[in-house]
Amino acid sequence: MKVKVSADEHQIQVTVDNLVCFSDSSDHWDNAFCRLMGFGQDVLIEFVERSCVKWIKNQHQNALEILKSTWTHFRPDSQTSPYFIKRISWLDHDVPDAKLVTKRIRNQPNFGMAVSNYFQHGWLFNIETQERHSATSISYDDTYFEGDNSEHGYAQYGKQSHWRMEKALRQVREVAVIRQYLGIQELRSPGRLLDIGAGYGFFLIAAEADGWETVGVEMSSHAAAIAKNNIRGSVFTGSLESFQKEVDDEFDVIVMWDFLEHVDNPLMALQSAHQLLATEGCLFIRTPNLQALEFGVFGADYHSLKLEHLHLFSPTSVSQMLTTAGFETRLIISSSHLLKGFTFVDCPSIASTLRGSDLLICATPKRMVRS
Repeated sequence: MKVKVSADEHQIQVTVDNLVCFSDSSDHWDNAFCRLMGFGQDVLIEFVERSCVKWIKNQHQNALEILKSTWTHFRPDSQTSPYFIKRISWLDHDVPDAKLVTKRIRNQPNFGMAVSNYFQHGWLFNIETQERHSATSISYDDTYFEGDNSEHGYAQYGKQSHWRMEKALRQVREVAVIRQYLGIQELRSPGRLLDIGAGYGFFLIAAEADGWETVGVEMSSHAAAIAKNNIRGSVFTGSLESFQKEVDDEFDVIVMWDFLEHVDNPLMALQSAHQLLATEGCLFIRTPNLQALEFGVFGADYHSLKLEHLHLFSPTSVSQMLTTAGFETRLIISSSHLLKGFTFVDCPSIASTLRGSDLLICATPKRMVRS
C-alpha cells in the first residue's frame, strides 16, 4: 500500500492508495488534536498512518475499534481491565459498583479514573491512598496557565489568545441561539451575565461586545488580574461560594465553561449558581463527557483525564445533580471534534448520540417550568 502524508500551512492530509483517509486543517491539527493529546507530531502522524492503513484493510471493522487497537500499539497500558474499589461515596451515598477503569492518568501512575455505572459518573482516584482525589493539591498559579506541561494546566494559555477569542465569540452565539430556541431570548437580551471560572476573560470580552453587562469569578489571582485588565466589567478573585455570600445580585445568564469538573463539591457550586440566577435566567455548563467515545479509544490517554479534573459527568449524572440543586435541564448537546480528521469516522453521529468529548448543558430554575 502506498501511504502519502502531505502538509502545508492550511491542511494536513493522509492518503492510502490515493484514497483520502485523513484530512484536517493545520490549525485544528496543531491547536486541538496535537495540543490536547499531548504527544509529539511524529507519534501522532504514525498513529494516523497506521489507523488509515488498518481501516483500508478492514473496512468491515468498527472505525473506533480500529483507532483503539492502533492506539494500544503505541500505549499498551492505555486500556485496563476494570476492577472494583472501595471507599467511594457520592452525594452522601456509598457507590456500590465503583470500578477503576484506568491505572494511570496520562503519565501519572498513582492516579486512575473510577467509574460507577449506577451513578453514571466518574471520579479521579488516588491509587496510593485509595480515596477520591481532592482539589486542595491543585495550584492555579501562573505556571498552570503559562507552563509547558500539557498534562496539567493549559500550557501557554496567553499565546492561544487568537483561537480562544474565536471560541469565545462562538460560545456567545451559542448562548443566544439556545435562549432563542427555548423561548427565553426575548425576555431580557442582553442583560447581566456571570462567568464562573473566567480565566483570562476571553468569554467576557466576547459577551461585552454583544452588549452584555458582565461579571467574572476566578479563583486564580494570576488569571483574575489579567481578566480585570481585559474587560470593562468586574472580576471577583476567589471561590464561587465566597462570591455568592458577598453579593446580592441576580444574573440573567450564568456560564460555567470547563469549571464544574474542577471542584470538589459540584452540587454546592450548582446551588450557589441557583441563588445567583434570575427567576427566568439560564445556566450554561460545558464539561468533559464520561461517555465520550474518544475515552474508549484512548483510555488513560483521553485528553480530559487530568489531575485537576476531579469529575467526569455523563448526561445522566449532570442532569441528576442539576435537579437536586433546583434546576430543570432544558437541553443537553454533545460535540465531537478530536477525531474529525478521520474521514471514516462519523463525528456528527457521535455528537448526536451524546457520545462526543464535551457536553453543553442549558438549565433553568424549576420555578420556570410551564405547563
